[in-house]
Formats: sequence, C-alpha cells, structure tokens
Amino acid sequence: MEDLISIIVPVYNVEKYLKRCVESLINQTYRELEIILVDDGSKDDSGSICEEYARKDNRIRVIHQRNGGLSCARNTGIENATGEYLLFVDSDDYISLKMCETLLNIIRQEEADIAICRYRRFGQERFEGVSDGEHSVRTLTTMEALEALYGPDGEVFTVSWNKLYRRRVIGEIRFPVGKINEDEHTTYRFLTAARKIVFTSEVLYYYFRNSASITTDGKYLASTDIYEALDERLTFFKNHGFPQLEAKTQRQYLDRIIIRNKGLYEAGAEDAKGLHIRYKKRFKQVKGMVPGMGYRLYYFAPGLYYGLLKWKQR
Repeated sequence: MEDLISIIVPVYNVEKYLKRCVESLINQTYRELEIILVDDGSKDDSGSICEEYARKDNRIRVIHQRNGGLSCARNTGIENATGEYLLFVDSDDYISLKMCETLLNIIRQEEADIAICRYRRFGQERFEGVSDGEHSVRTLTTMEALEALYGPDGEVFTVSWNKLYRRRVIGEIRFPVGKINEDEHTTYRFLTAARKIVFTSEVLYYYFRNSASITTDGKYLASTDIYEALDERLTFFKNHGFPQLEAKTQRQYLDRIIIRNKGLYEAGAEDAKGLHIRYKKRFKQVKGMVPGMGYRLYYFAPGLYYGLLKWKQR
C-alpha cells in the first residue's frame, strides 16, 4: 500500500483563487492523498467551494472553524492529518501536478525526512508547463540545512509550504497562533528534527503575490513578531549547542530591521523611529559579531544609509 500524504490547506476568503489551488491538488500524479481544507471562518463563498469539492472527491475533508488565523488553521490540519507525510499549501497558491510524486520519490531514494523544492512567484498570470531544464538534487545534514537559512536560498529554506515532511519531524511542533511570521517561528525546528534533508532545484510550487497580502502593508513592516522569532531561535540554538549559528542570527536580526524599516523611514512613519531604537539597542549588544561599516552607518544615520543605498542601486 502506498504511503498517504496529507495536504493541509488553510482557507480564508479566497473564493477567487481557491479552485485554482484545489484543482492542482486533486490532479496530482501521486494519488494517495488526504486533502484537508480548513475553512478558517471565511465570510465569502470559500466554505461552500470547499464543500463542493468534497462532494466530488472523497479524498477531501473539510473542517469549518471560527477564524483563528493561518497558524491556527494549519495546526487544526496537523491535528486531523493521518498521513505518513505532510505538505502545507496556501489556498491562493497552487502546485505542480507532479510535486507530491517528485518530493516523495527523492525522500525515499535518499531516506530523508524533509524534501524541499524551489518556488516561483507570480501575479495575475499563471505558469503552465514551466521547465527549468536540468534539475539537481542534493542531500544536506541538519547543520547544512540550518546554515542555508542564512544563505542566498534563505527564503527557500525558511518558508513552510515548499516542503514535504515526514510526520515524525512535525511531532509536537505547532505554528504560533496570532503571529505574522509563523514560518520563522517553526521551520528551523522542523529542520533540526530531521536527520537528513533533500533539496531539488526544480520549481514545483507557485506562490501568488497578492497585492492585498498582509506582507505588503505598513502594519506588517512595523510588526515585532519577526524579532521575537529570531530571539526564540537564538535561545533554541544555544540550548542545542549551535554557537556557530548565533552570530548569523544576530546579523539577520539587524538586517531585517534595515530592510523592513526602509519603506517606513522613507514615508516618515513614527514606526521607523521605534525600529531604529530597537536596532541601536541590539547593535550595542552584538557589534563584535557583525563586522562591516554599513551596520555602523545605519546605527548613526539611517537616512544617509538609505540614500547611499539608493545611489549604489542606480
């Protein structure tokens, strides 16, 4: 009997995009699926669309609950999943029709616990039959995967939805309810629980850049959830004896403030001052870990820093 993959889909007010997502799931080349649609208190027709698909495909289970946010919906899916493997898909995104088959095959071949693929962002257009030519597959140890959080593929390794997880890796780990940066709070824990990780360069996940997304507004940019997540990560690494990752996490903490504060600072928002104060406090604590004049310049003159950055980009 084939291994069952549980696909967990949080659903909230996505009637415009939900069918695109679900169609990509029910038409997977790998058929042993349990598709859990968690209707998180939608106010539009999303809940009805979920039920419509459940009537058509007996692999689909629909759970309706009061709105609790993305993390709450994912956690509900985890608690109700029965598969040996878990996959998270956001309801305004869609996946390649061979994503489940491809990731499961390389997990089996390499006897890994997590399989990771690349993803592509898109707007209103949809990609069909995209081929990136030859694809490489490489295996990573736990430490190599954690190091990758800070490299050029940091976002690929940080997000939770481009990965197939063996169930034991998830264990008792849950997403933080009420936090914006839920993946930052959890993915490094999943990676640490894995004995081996496998990564394919093939694009198998399609991430919709919704102009109304929470990640594009000022509230998101001013949120302190990300810094709480990075502090939790620091404590976690200390407790697990990973001192080589502490300096990288401290540097990422400062980098996130610089990147997020740019839009707020240029808009003259009061939140920009608050984030700069946070930066100065942390920089004083860790300046020995973060060499480079840019960090010192931002400490004294963020306006000059952003001006020089704009000049350099030109």
